[in-house]
Amino acid sequence: MPRILVIEPEPLTRQLLRDVLSPYFEVDAASGPVAPGACDDLIIIEPNAPGTARDFSFIRHLRAAAIATPVLILSAVADPPLVAEGLRAGADEYMRKPFHVDELLARVRAVLRRTDATKPAILEVGGIAIDLGRKTVKVDGHPVHFTAKEFGILEALARRAGLVITHTMLMDHLYGGLDEPEIKIIEIFVCKIRRKLGAAARHLVTHWGRGYALTEDGTAPYARPLDRSLSVVHQVRPAHGAAAS
Repeated sequence: MPRILVIEPEPLTRQLLRDVLSPYFEVDAASGPVAPGACDDLIIIEPNAPGTARDFSFIRHLRAAAIATPVLILSAVADPPLVAEGLRAGADEYMRKPFHVDELLARVRAVLRRTDATKPAILEVGGIAIDLGRKTVKVDGHPVHFTAKEFGILEALARRAGLVITHTMLMDHLYGGLDEPEIKIIEIFVCKIRRKLGAAARHLVTHWGRGYALTEDGTAPYARPLDRSLSVVHQVRPAHGAAAS
């Protein structure tokens, strides 16, 4: 099921969007700009949300950070010059409020179809081939079994190959904020993944104090830390649960 990140400052509209989208998609919602999760498929954003600015700097920041997650702007202001500016900034679609539910769903599905048409079914990084459809992994051409959580981490890293994915983003991807164990569970999963990768584990790079990156050369000198805050806003997350399973 595709995952959608909604950024909407107005609580009632934010809840309405969640109610409309959640029967068909996995939905995360925020009142201000946060970076997309490693496997978010679409961002729906009100450009007047705090921290986004009318110059669409949030969207420009995403594109400058090589984050290609498609963006649908949903705004009460839709003057032609502003629409053109938003699209030039990197948005994929622009829709005006108030919106009709059927039109919103149709536009969301259209953006996702366009994205799916260019999205590879198999992600390959450094001899590690991740089949997104079959949920299988081959290392140097040989099939290797990974658990669902281990596969989830590899998928998240491969989708943002060359960028540092933080522990927090990996926790969000695996657990979605529900019944989360202690964050150190990510280190345990990564250790198991390294053992199974064998010699290819050199492509899974640890950036101490930040997170992990999956890279072609195993050094990732260009890798940049990618956090939910995107250096635009800083959100305080609740402490994770005490138990891991």
